[in-house]
Amino acid sequence: MALLPGTKYVISGKLKMDGPEAVRVQVSSNEWRIPAASDWQSFAEEFTTGANEYWLGRTTFSLTGTGKAWLDDLSLKEAAGGAELLWEAEVNRSVRGYYNPLDCFMLDEIVEAAEQNGIYLMLCAITRDLYMSTLSKVDSAEYRQATTDARKFMRYAVARWGYSTSVASWEYFNEMDPGKPTNKFYEDVGKYLEQIDIYRHPRTTSTWAPSAKDCRHAQIDIAQEHHYMRPDDDDFKDEVESVLRQSRWLRENAPAKPALIGEFGLADAKWGLSDYMKQDREGVHFHNCLWASALSGVSGTAMFWWWDQLGRQDAYHHYKPLASFLASFSPAGLQQTTATISDARVRILGYQGDACAYLWLVNHQTTWWNLVVEKREPDAIDAATITIGGLHPGSYTVLWWDTYKGEPVQRQTVSCDQDRLELAVPAFTRDLACRITPAAFAE
Repeated sequence: MALLPGTKYVISGKLKMDGPEAVRVQVSSNEWRIPAASDWQSFAEEFTTGANEYWLGRTTFSLTGTGKAWLDDLSLKEAAGGAELLWEAEVNRSVRGYYNPLDCFMLDEIVEAAEQNGIYLMLCAITRDLYMSTLSKVDSAEYRQATTDARKFMRYAVARWGYSTSVASWEYFNEMDPGKPTNKFYEDVGKYLEQIDIYRHPRTTSTWAPSAKDCRHAQIDIAQEHHYMRPDDDDFKDEVESVLRQSRWLRENAPAKPALIGEFGLADAKWGLSDYMKQDREGVHFHNCLWASALSGVSGTAMFWWWDQLGRQDAYHHYKPLASFLASFSPAGLQQTTATISDARVRILGYQGDACAYLWLVNHQTTWWNLVVEKREPDAIDAATITIGGLHPGSYTVLWWDTYKGEPVQRQTVSCDQDRLELAVPAFTRDLACRITPAAFAE
């Protein structure tokens, strides 16, 4: 909630307690103690926002001692008077079935901005915490009611935002409990969407741990996984292997549908932003994860969670070289490459068909840990050879790409005579990309 800096506000309400010594009220760095009373008592506490405080901070009510407490008429206003700022905190308001008009208007603006800027949204629609506790028993009345409420909301969402081509997909939940029996929920809501969404937006969902059943569900069109590189992971120091492991899992469980790493990042042991990410000022792990995920077999790049940190580190420029390399790319008819490389220090991954290939070569030593933490530059790769089979005989244009500048650094015209092509790799240190297309179609 937006607040004005340097402004006096009053938070007020009524409390009734049974057992505790007091209720502790905390708003940002301000704290008050409301002593116990057996009957309803009013409270009103004043605080002043700081010079750079533009948002309402963490606001909590907690018990001192054991027992129960009831809260009513919660209010936040400027001390000088003005509109009620906590109208959404009406405790008797229906938990589900009320669609906040201000939130809906803000989403209108986001969708319109996406249309104007060529952005496509995975629109996370349903508030998980309003549904999770009621999705435990499939045959229960509360499960059926949750399904009914979700159908009603999706009807509203389709009517309000389903017109837009910038809505790429509906995401039911953000990180639902994977242990919940949600198959019936997704089946019922998914079949309802098939009836009412004339543009048939793809449907997806996410869980806080991998969920094979969701990836395989007939009414889930996009398989999805969230993954954070954490110190306890075996591949914490190797971001490319981390991405490849997630991609393999997704393709094992969703071999024939789009699949995405819907959240990704470099985290600490408690899932927070890793201090190592702040140290990676060059964005090494970000660069490597983008290229690895784009060419790993999933349907797009890993979606990084800490976008604000990427902004502070001016890391968004890493997208453009990859976009330039894939400008003519179409996955139709392509498979994961079977190309091999003569130098064991190099990974090779990508896609190929019978007349093209898109490859990424990366030095095993080019990990964020080596470069950022241990300050070790990788050894140069200067005499490697690629062998790629499965191409039709003919003449091909080979473009070797600088993955940081996003432009070709070497161009070759080569002939493939017997379903096998061998290429000498230009010298490189960190990574290099290669695009092979028929010479007749060369740019």
